[in-house]
Formats: sequence, structure tokens, C-alpha cells
Amino acid sequence: MRRVDWGRCSYDGMEARMQAFTQQRTAHTPDELWMVEHEPVFTQGVAGRPDHVLSPGTIPVVATRRGGQAGIPRLPEVRRLLKSRPR
Repeated sequence: MRRVDWGRCSYDGMEARMQAFTQQRTAHTPDELWMVEHEPVFTQGVAGRPDHVLSPGTIPVVATRRGGQAGIPRLPEVRRLLKSRPR
């Protein structure tokens, strides 16, 4: 597995990179572990509604194309990336 250190990036920019990487990979693409820090965000999945995030304060709410309702990205993102690889 290749480790990639992206440093601090915007959530939107990193999500776009992640989507592009996933779409372009093949069964021969080595796995990558992406180390990245982004500003705090709440993600709102396709099952989410505006009332699922009651008091976001100054934290942006970002719509995603993923399932689920609302959440805060954290370590489980690593598991999701590893599951998305072609077999």
C-alpha cells in the first residue's frame, strides 16, 4: 500500500481527487492510504435533510453523493476507501 501525504486541503478539493482516483483505478492500481487534514465540515448524504444538522454554527454543511444522513468525516473514511477498490 502506498501512503500519500496531502497535507491540509479543502474538503471539496480532496473529495474531487478521491472520486477521480476511484473512477480511474483498475484491478492493477496499488492501494493508497491518503493522509489529509481539512477544515471541519458536516457532510450531508443523499438520505440527509437540512433538519438533520440542528446547529452547525460556523461549520459548513457539505452535500455529498454518498449514502447516509449527516456526519463528521473521521477515521472510518479509511475503511470506505479500502472497500471501494476493485477486486
